[in-house]
Amino acid sequence: MPYFINLFGESLRYWICDLPQETYDFMRKYKEENNKSWEDLFFDFDFLNTFGFNHWSELTEYPEFRGFFIIKNNRIEVKGKIKKALKLNATELLNQNTLFPLYQVSMIESTLPLNASKRFILLNYEIGQFAKYSFESDSFDINKLEFQVSQFPFSNSFFLLFNIKYKDVELKILREDTLINKMQVIEIS
Repeated sequence: MPYFINLFGESLRYWICDLPQETYDFMRKYKEENNKSWEDLFFDFDFLNTFGFNHWSELTEYPEFRGFFIIKNNRIEVKGKIKKALKLNATELLNQNTLFPLYQVSMIESTLPLNASKRFILLNYEIGQFAKYSFESDSFDINKLEFQVSQFPFSNSFFLLFNIKYKDVELKILREDTLINKMQVIEIS
C-alpha cells in the first residue's frame, strides 16, 4: 500500500558561493560606490550577467542545500490511501520528553567545504509544501521512520530536517510547492 509523507511550513534553501578575489573586489567596490546591499547584487540577474552568470546558483561548485525548519508552526503528516497515520508538529522531533523516544531522529553533523576564496551564503526562505515523499509498505511502522536533522551550519540557533528514511532507504522527494518570502546574503569569509 502506498504511503505519503508531507512536510508543510517554513523552509530554507541555500547555496554556498565562492568568489574569486578579483570578482569579489569588483563587487565590493561597486556595492560601496552605489550604496547597494549584497542582496541587491547577487539577486540582480542583469548585474550577474556582466560576469557571465545567468543565475546565482552558477556561482557555486556545490549543490543547493535544503532544510525544513524545526519550529512550532511546521507540521509533518504521514497518510495512507485516505487515512492519516501520523500527524505531528515538527518541534516534537526534538522535544521528546518521554522515557523512550517516540520518533527516530538522527543528528547529522553539517560540514562546510573548505576554500580560500571569498565565501557567501545565499539564502531563500520559503513557505508552503517543502516536500512530498512516498513509500510502499504493507503497514506503517513508526519505528522504521528516521528523521535526519542538523543544526544550521551558520547559526546554532535553529535546526533543520534534511532527510527522511523509511526502513533505512532514503526517500526521494516527489513534489515541492513553496513560495520564496525572503532572500538574504551572508558574507562569511
